[in-house]
Amino acid sequence: MNFRQLQQSDVEYMAENSYDKDFYKQVPAQTEFDYALEHDGDILGVGGFRMKNNTTAWCWFDLSTKAAEHTIVCYRVIKEWIEGYEGKDGHVPGFCETHGILRLEAYVKVGFEAGARTVEHLGFEWEHRMMKFIGQSPADRYVKYFDGDSKC
Repeated sequence: MNFRQLQQSDVEYMAENSYDKDFYKQVPAQTEFDYALEHDGDILGVGGFRMKNNTTAWCWFDLSTKAAEHTIVCYRVIKEWIEGYEGKDGHVPGFCETHGILRLEAYVKVGFEAGARTVEHLGFEWEHRMMKFIGQSPADRYVKYFDGDSKC
C-alpha cells in the first residue's frame, strides 16, 4: 500500500463506490480561493477562502503594514468581499452568497488582539479555543453565520 497525490479520477471513482454516496453530492467543485488586495501598486493584504463542504468555509487574511494607511477602507472592502453590498444598480453578491456559504470560520492566534478585534469588527463571534493550532500556540475559532437567503 502507498499514499499518492489525489487525482480527479480518484474522486470520480469514490463517488460511485463509497459507502457514503451522499458525501460526494456535497463536494465543492473548487476548494481554494486566494486573493491579493492592492492599491496603487501596493499590496495591502492577502487572503482567501477554503471550502470545507458546500456550505462551510474558513477564511483567512493578512494585512500588510501598507494597509494601516487605509484601515477603514480595507475593513469595508473585506466585509463587502465576504457579504456583498448594495450598489447603485442593486445588490452585488459577496463570496458567501455566490458560493452558498452558511457558516464561515476564521482562526486567530490567542494573544493576537488586533486579529481578534478585526474578526469581531467583521461580525464574527468567538466559538471555541483550539490547542496547538499554530505550532504550540492555541487559536480561537470565530464563526459568522449566514441565513442562506438571497443576501448574506
